[in-house]
Amino acid sequence: MSRAWTGEYAITESAPALALLLVDDDIVDRAAVRHTIGATSLAATVLEVGSIDDARSALARQTFDCVLLDYQLPDASGLDLLRDVRRRRIDVPVIMLTGQNDPETAVELMRAGAADFLPKAALSADRLEAAVRGAVRLSRTERALRASQAWASTALRSIGDAVVTTDAAGIVTFVNRAAEELTGWEPSQAVGRPLAEVADCVPEKTGGPALSDRVTHVLTGRSSASQADMILHTRDGRSVPVDVRIARVRAERRDGVPPEAAVGAVMALRDITDRKAAARALELARADAERARAEAEAANRAKSEFLATMSHELRTPLNAIGGFTELISDEIYGPVAPRQREALLRIKRAQELLLGLINAVLNFAKVQAGRLPLHLSAFDVQRALDDVRPLVLPQLLGKQVAFTLRPPGEGPPIMAYADREKVQQIVLNLLSNATKFTPRGGRVELGWSATGVSVRVTVADTGVGMPAERLTDVFEPFVQLGSDRTTVGQGTGLGLAISRELARSMNGELIAESTVGVGAIFTLLLPRAP
Repeated sequence: MSRAWTGEYAITESAPALALLLVDDDIVDRAAVRHTIGATSLAATVLEVGSIDDARSALARQTFDCVLLDYQLPDASGLDLLRDVRRRRIDVPVIMLTGQNDPETAVELMRAGAADFLPKAALSADRLEAAVRGAVRLSRTERALRASQAWASTALRSIGDAVVTTDAAGIVTFVNRAAEELTGWEPSQAVGRPLAEVADCVPEKTGGPALSDRVTHVLTGRSSASQADMILHTRDGRSVPVDVRIARVRAERRDGVPPEAAVGAVMALRDITDRKAAARALELARADAERARAEAEAANRAKSEFLATMSHELRTPLNAIGGFTELISDEIYGPVAPRQREALLRIKRAQELLLGLINAVLNFAKVQAGRLPLHLSAFDVQRALDDVRPLVLPQLLGKQVAFTLRPPGEGPPIMAYADREKVQQIVLNLLSNATKFTPRGGRVELGWSATGVSVRVTVADTGVGMPAERLTDVFEPFVQLGSDRTTVGQGTGLGLAISRELARSMNGELIAESTVGVGAIFTLLLPRAP
């Protein structure tokens, strides 16, 4: 053991773990305490002083892990130094050493903040070591707890949500800055009050429990947490919609306390005024959109019914015109001169053209009104397309356009689930358009394949193509492109519009791709038969 006559000495040769301050005016008593410390297993450095003034100076210039303080000192009582240490908030545990052993003195010392009380007459190495280790351990634990509480308090004060905590009886123990601004209660006024006074929240809809009742449910274990939209009545009389979340704070596991026991509750309150306003605005917008959609659908139905009615009414006189033209041509009403027969032929062609346009409008009106009957069934796609090819071959041969089939590879037949006749109508329209916009010597290709749950039927051509901005226009009703696919041509322009509506009515789709000068590809998507 090495000792220094300056009043400091090391208990062991190893690096010191504890810094102890021994305050005692009696050199003999200090020697006794020194001897007792040497008999312990403590690794420590000890500084000895003999007066309160020297002790105060030592505490001012150095940090100690523990103070061993004599109760009787020449210049003052050790109790005075203990009280001074606590008043100055010096973070160090103090163990009192005294020749007295009466309970009144022990109570007085513990009330003043002593960590322990050791009679000099019964001082032993085991008792001293236990007292020092216990005091240091408790001091460090309390220091860590205070640091943790300070961190938690700082964190709770800085977050945006209002936070209020209570003890197990529902009394407010903490209010952060956001809660102060939201409720109108200052922390000094709120802490110690019942929760119902500080955060008076009622259910947004009648029938549910108030905030204090919800906290009681959480504290008593009827629910581990709670969340609800409520109305907060602030101290200045405002009513603020808030989102409230409550959680139980459980006790640590220790003897005598059930692990599930609640020591308090923490509540987060968020002002949802803006969210409620946004929800109301969205609800109004949805209602307006729904009204607009209903009005648009009503207008569309009225338009479709008007077109269907007018088309039907127009077909009657047109059929009469065609019928009487044929009767006159057959000379039922007398001989017909060659020039008259030529005029009758022109009338007949015009009547047939106009009747075809009216029939197209009528079909489109029926499709849009949902009155076109569909006969959905599973069918072999290849067989259905084979029936379409002869219908378009005369047009292809007339323009000297090559026609190519691109069937899928070997395998079972590809089956679609749709209206076979409507599918043929769509493909015939696509092939006719492809032939129309493909110059002599070009090529039109028809292919089909299956991908997952869909069947793809493609019609590709090497025609003039069309710019990207016209790809959506071609499916609009009454839009007819010219021969260069960039200008407006003659006709109703209902072919592709009807084709897309038919595809969609069969749970399919019709899409277009094109590059100017290269050609166009139209793809019909249909549900695959299970």
